[in-house]
Amino acid sequence: MVKGVELINYKGKIYVPGLLQKRIVAWYHEYLVHPGQTRLEATIRQVYTWPQLREHVYAHCRTCDKCQLSKKQRKKYGHLPPKEAEATPWKRVNVDLIGPYKVKSPNDPKGKKCKKLKELKALTMIDPVPGWFEIKAIIKSDAQTVMDAFHEAWLCCYPRPKQIGFDNGSEFKDVFALT
Repeated sequence: MVKGVELINYKGKIYVPGLLQKRIVAWYHEYLVHPGQTRLEATIRQVYTWPQLREHVYAHCRTCDKCQLSKKQRKKYGHLPPKEAEATPWKRVNVDLIGPYKVKSPNDPKGKKCKKLKELKALTMIDPVPGWFEIKAIIKSDAQTVMDAFHEAWLCCYPRPKQIGFDNGSEFKDVFALT
């Protein structure tokens, strides 16, 4: 008996009637300053019990405006950080390899299918400010070939960039070719 009201005790906890269940969840949620579903349920279970307590707690937390606004945002992996705008032309060049592409031999003037197809890759070089780009076909994708193609297509024709952007492909990492 509490203040003249008879309470039902079930496994050492107070069994809450259906009319009071939502009020208890709402009161604890406000009193504990929006603790989250797991902590709210654990706190209520210390004293009270009723069937579907977990579902009531989860439903209340899902509909709480303050909880939804302050909930941690789950960041997905793989997103790139925001890009800073480039302002100075010829300061940076981005290089990458594309391909392989199957290329017909130019020997057939009628455009018939040739039996010999070459597999070529291409080195792309882009200055992000003006959007100027160059593409150079290469046969091998080793570091020496890529370095020679970059020198021939970009460094011999345009001002030397202060930065070169590239992915971590093996064709950009060979230490022996760069010495």
